[in-house]
Amino acid sequence: HKPTVWCYDDSTGCDYPTKLPYFGYQNYGGTAQYLSKYLPKDIVLCNQGEGGLNATDSYHLNAARSSWAAGDYVYMQYGHNHKTGGVMEYLNCLPGYYNKANAVGAKMIFAGPIDRHNSTQYNASDNKWSSTLGGYSKAAEYYTKLLICGGTAMANEFIAKAKADATGTSVPDSAYTWADTQIAEGITDAGVSDVAFVDLNAPTLTWLEGVCDYVKTKRNATGYSAAMTNYYFQGYKGGSVDGTHPNDLGADNTAAFFFNDIT
Repeated sequence: HKPTVWCYDDSTGCDYPTKLPYFGYQNYGGTAQYLSKYLPKDIVLCNQGEGGLNATDSYHLNAARSSWAAGDYVYMQYGHNHKTGGVMEYLNCLPGYYNKANAVGAKMIFAGPIDRHNSTQYNASDNKWSSTLGGYSKAAEYYTKLLICGGTAMANEFIAKAKADATGTSVPDSAYTWADTQIAEGITDAGVSDVAFVDLNAPTLTWLEGVCDYVKTKRNATGYSAAMTNYYFQGYKGGSVDGTHPNDLGADNTAAFFFNDIT
């Protein structure tokens, strides 16, 4: 059994077929699909993702779970499809993934979701893209830090406090304030070392801003434009621009963010 990365994700991470003749700007591509381009040759990747899924999914999770082994990695990238339960629903699912990975000696990786690509997110006056999914990254990052600092008891207490204080689908500030206090005290003997968080959300926005800045500089333009970012979200030449799914070249970039964050 070679070390394997088991990927659980939605349509922004899953595998897609390609068209021939190949042209990278004309196919949808998933972030986890492109992780294989950057992984060491002795690590296998198995992508269980599918469009429409969110962290509550159990069918895809359990389909391959019997094949998990010590030394493997469980990669989870969700957020886009928590359309009714929001971040609280997502946060409540995180222990299920970590506990199952930990039980077999696999390492857990929580990946913050790539962001959307909608014109309403962009402010050309200052070349800034706003986040629509940053709350999912924040929740996963805090949950991971609390596991590292105080183990499952501390991480689960964070979730319990969030549930108790929540008035909607977002994690309340009071829960984060409590978590900040715990994290500031440092790593305790109960802390774990088999979990990591990698954010793909903020890097997505930074990348889009970088594209806009590069084009402005190259064209010696007087203002910014989001037009060139559309090339990474276009399914085929002359087709419409997608507000969520990158094409192959876009997914190649989002996969690279993962490795940029851990190196």
